[in-house]
Amino acid sequence: MTPTAQDLINLAQYCVGFEPKERAKKCRLALRCVYDAACFVEITGKAHPFYGDGSMSSLLLRHRAIKIPYCFDNNVLSAVGVAVQGLLEARQGTP
Repeated sequence: MTPTAQDLINLAQYCVGFEPKERAKKCRLALRCVYDAACFVEITGKAHPFYGDGSMSSLLLRHRAIKIPYCFDNNVLSAVGVAVQGLLEARQGTP
């Protein structure tokens, strides 16, 4: 997965909807679902019935997402940090 800026925004919007203690776990789960959906698409040629087409936006459109304000407070910065860390881990092969 090669993440885009929009992937980071989508993932951060997803993460900010959870308590700080839950964010890393929820982020890893979301990235695992994206990976599973991408594999499903590659094998079947069809979108995964629950996770979509293997894109971050497809998965996260199916879940609640909080709009991130233009001015970041500590809560939003924390969610962005979790999203960045999750994307880094996914790139290293540990989604």
